[in-house]
Amino acid sequence: MDRAGRDARVEEAAPAAAAPATTPDLHSPSPENLALLQRLAGNRATTALVRVLARLGTPLGQELPAGAEKPKYGEDSGEQRRYSRPQYTAMWEAEQGRPITWAEHQTIRRGCIGISAQNIGTRNPPVNEVYSTFSKAKSIADARNAGLERYPSKPWVVFGMHFWSNQDPDEKKRETADPLAFLPDADGKIDLSAYRAYARPGFVNFDFGFWDEVSGSIWHANHYEKGPTDPMQVFQSTMAKFAKQFDENGDRRYGYRDFDREGWGVAQASSYDPTKASHPKLTSPRLVGDRTIERVFRGKSTLGPGSPSSAIKKIQQLLVERGYDLGDYGPAKDGVDGKWGGKTSEAVKKFRADENLANRSSGTVDRGVIMRLDELFPSA
Repeated sequence: MDRAGRDARVEEAAPAAAAPATTPDLHSPSPENLALLQRLAGNRATTALVRVLARLGTPLGQELPAGAEKPKYGEDSGEQRRYSRPQYTAMWEAEQGRPITWAEHQTIRRGCIGISAQNIGTRNPPVNEVYSTFSKAKSIADARNAGLERYPSKPWVVFGMHFWSNQDPDEKKRETADPLAFLPDADGKIDLSAYRAYARPGFVNFDFGFWDEVSGSIWHANHYEKGPTDPMQVFQSTMAKFAKQFDENGDRRYGYRDFDREGWGVAQASSYDPTKASHPKLTSPRLVGDRTIERVFRGKSTLGPGSPSSAIKKIQQLLVERGYDLGDYGPAKDGVDGKWGGKTSEAVKKFRADENLANRSSGTVDRGVIMRLDELFPSA
């Protein structure tokens, strides 16, 4: 069957064998792979891979950044972009600020289920909490995130799932949908304990999609990685494209003819940090341009004892302007002296508590502290 969205087949249930740790994936321009490529082929070869990369957070209704690599497999303007797997991993690394591990590469290669699983940080997307509507799942995820600290390290996220209702092991009996299976309860929750990932005979077993809040789109894939003759494609789709509903002989279908059920899961993600998409760079003129502070913002280091005096002064000045007591040190006797002492450390701890940040017992400045200061001291 010819269709752009052909998705994860039964073989997807088992991940591909992990690649040897010493084998480079030169299709993925992570810092480690680029360094290895430089050693193997020289800087000229590396230059061909270093392109301007789009980020996952570019909405479908917006043009890609100037010079960004176009989706390898084309796009339907405002509806769907179709990237190669190496393009997706490169964009993910550019946005999240870290290389994708070999284990994550193998997860992504599993197709639609792999995209969601890798972002969540699990082998498979958990289906113990699935709801019949996106709005219900999102409201629950939002409420739980509201109860966590600001910029949680493990935020609650939403993913979509399409599947076939009839899970009878007998293929002949499974040809028709089961109108009574996997119906939501009074709270909209779907009990998937009896789900076995059986497909409608002749079709595909399921279709998962990861909801990207910042770009307002779903990330999924056409199928698992098969090889050069039938490569995996990664889709960035609108909600309407992914969750398209239509009738087939009077029966409701979701996405494609393969599925007669739709669910929206809620999960706690350990791999994907939405703040890297919503807050991709510093904007406050009080912080932009300081190399030490930029490194802290990217999560590469922290700021504290032994940090450059110029960076410490900037943080001290912002804390003083927020009303924190740093003592009577420094030329102005306000505590701004470029030295990291006990008063500065205690002020950072209090700032963390006041702003509902994580690591409240820490007196050093990390990414969360910088992000909040960036928000509190915006450009004019």
